Amino acid sequence: WEEKLEAVARVGVFQARAEGTETTWEYTLGMNYYIEDGVKLQMDATRVEEVPITSSYSSLANVNDDALVFRVQLQVTF
Repeated sequence: WEEKLEAVARVGVFQARAEGTETTWEYTLGMNYYIEDGVKLQMDATRVEEVPITSSYSSLANVNDDALVFRVQLQVTF
């Protein structure tokens, strides 16, 4: 089991220079599960400090809000 799991982490920064300087930090923690050769399930959670964009959907974050984003994806190579 252990050889099929992989812990992942990432820290990112984005800086915009529109009407001043805005800096956004992202912190991601996740896990990869290797199902078989060429098939990987990826899961992660990302915390975004001060979202740099506004969404027209009311359920998404607005500029300068903090956000928590969950993602699951399946990668298949052939």
